[in-house]
Amino acid sequence: MNKKYTILIVDDNETNLVLLDAIISMHFEHRVIQFKSAKEALKIMKTMEVDIVLSDIQMPDMDGYEFTREIKSNPLTKHIPVLLLSATERNDINQIKAYQEGAIGFIAKPINSKLLIAKLGSCLDIVASQKEIKKKITKD
Repeated sequence: MNKKYTILIVDDNETNLVLLDAIISMHFEHRVIQFKSAKEALKIMKTMEVDIVLSDIQMPDMDGYEFTREIKSNPLTKHIPVLLLSATERNDINQIKAYQEGAIGFIAKPINSKLLIAKLGSCLDIVASQKEIKKKITKD
């Protein structure tokens, strides 16, 4: 992929942020932005373009479900693919809730790096298609 994408990672655990960044940087050209707080991440999303969001579910200020709901309720960010991550909320009910809130993927921790790369690859394909359509629409 020639194009750089902006991937926003939100997790209140520094080790998880570093691990996710390392996995992503080994496979993709990208710009990774890391936040330990969903509220802080939402603020930055108002000022810069984000292509994909990876978010932990269990966080102190705002959980990943609420964070996803906020992203999906905003007309400026509702198109952004969200992948939710969780070490504790791994059952079907929690996965269904993730999808109901608007996430397009759910990954259980500990992270399987091959699964993460495969899902991110799919998200990048979606983002590339969205950008191509937008480019075509604005051209016409």
